[in-house]
Amino acid sequence: MDNRQIGKDISGIEGAWRFTVYRADGRIERFGPAHNLVPDSGSVQFAQKLLDEQTSRSAYIAVGTVNTAEAMADTTLTGEVDRKIMSLNATSANVMVQACTFGGAADTLTGVVLQEAGAFNHASSGQGQMTNRIAFASSPVTLAASDLLKVEIATTIGSHS
Repeated sequence: MDNRQIGKDISGIEGAWRFTVYRADGRIERFGPAHNLVPDSGSVQFAQKLLDEQTSRSAYIAVGTVNTAEAMADTTLTGEVDRKIMSLNATSANVMVQACTFGGAADTLTGVVLQEAGAFNHASSGQGQMTNRIAFASSPVTLAASDLLKVEIATTIGSHS
């Protein structure tokens, strides 16, 4: 069998981000799904995980304030303001689902205009490999003190078709 045919079924990594804002007054605002970019560093981490060369998994989501378009060479969020461990990090078939929730006052994000997000394998800002990135300047999010922002990523690896 031609090697190009073997790789065809597992090539391609695509992520879809969803953002849900729970307002203190009971309103719920939903954005997405918005398709992301898996930068070079993310592709490297996925490949290393397949060979068990990478011991730390993508377990953190960061949010930031900079409205820069995604690029393959991205390694950080240039305007990162907070990073949290994911409350959900699971797989089903060829889909990895990850999520976490940020709070306005709880995470010191009250009044901050959020326009970008990324998934990382390290707890500290500016550290680790970014596996997924999205800029959402067309729908920026600003949280009030009692508001919550739930960030969800569904990453599909390959295709079953």
